[in-house]
Amino acid sequence: MALAARPGLNGPRQAELLDELEQAYPNLRAALDFAYRQAGPDGPDNRPDHQSLADGLRLAAALRPLWQQRGSLAEGVLQLDRLLAADDVQRRPSDAAIRAAAVLAACALACFRGNYPRTTELARHGIELCSARGDHHGLAVAHRFLGEATVAVGADDEAEHHFEHQLAEAAQAGNLLGQAEAYNMLGEVARHRGDFRRARLLLWSALKVMRQAGDPGGVGVILSSLGEVARDAGQPRRAWRLFGAALRRHAALGDKRHMAYELEGLASAAGLEQEGRQALLYLGAAQVLREETGGPLPPFEQAIVDRILAPAVAPLSARDRQDALDQGRNQPLSATITQALTAVGR
Repeated sequence: MALAARPGLNGPRQAELLDELEQAYPNLRAALDFAYRQAGPDGPDNRPDHQSLADGLRLAAALRPLWQQRGSLAEGVLQLDRLLAADDVQRRPSDAAIRAAAVLAACALACFRGNYPRTTELARHGIELCSARGDHHGLAVAHRFLGEATVAVGADDEAEHHFEHQLAEAAQAGNLLGQAEAYNMLGEVARHRGDFRRARLLLWSALKVMRQAGDPGGVGVILSSLGEVARDAGQPRRAWRLFGAALRRHAALGDKRHMAYELEGLASAAGLEQEGRQALLYLGAAQVLREETGGPLPPFEQAIVDRILAPAVAPLSARDRQDALDQGRNQPLSATITQALTAVGR
């Protein structure tokens, strides 16, 4: 079921397939637990079951989008890490293709969890596995997360090098999604440098390719990146519209991790317009989503949001600040999203 759903998770049936996987998750988790138990010394006939371990690794790698968008990143990291550790100690480890897919899935989830040293370790291992097999798609993924681990802490030059490698490998593999993601991240690097014109050009290229790839969630990601450019260029109204358009798409997909980004984007856009209370309300809703998924805002981006919000909330009393945060944290997420999209349409 998970393998059959995987190709469609970047297409128009994304929401429907995520719903199905989420509904089936208790059984999927039981299958992962079974695979892990069978892989240990207490497996069939008191010896590891190699096939069960291989199947567990394939299943866990296929479930990466579910953990990434709706589930707990921490659980995904746990499931993948323990299966990979079992594979490490087996005398007959899984074949390179199965292991590479699991390593790269673990790499992605570690990155979104904010564990950048682990991300780097796994990405480098992924490059070893994929280079030996001539796997250009896998190499693109590995370079993407090496880049994300460095851009998150502001090392833009090193990150740019990896995103350029990602673009080249994705093009070699004929992978439109990977090319769009690389253009998106190169646009992020240009934004960090304050080169907003180059950032927009790269992001418009990303948007064009992502639309060709047919990934609705990916289109939302790039609209959010364009919102960040508008915000950092001091264009709060344009930022509002772009973050709102991205939020509408990710809310329809139930993508908690990206909804958090967009609510933080709307909070910073509100901050630019000195709407401190509104900014804190959106921030409170984003905090809940971050806690549910276990994925923090990358440090470099957190510093931008903090810098923008500080003068906007300064006139508010400590009580008013807490009340606004509490409102965002406690009211239904759907109400906050409706409120945000209504404000965007003004």
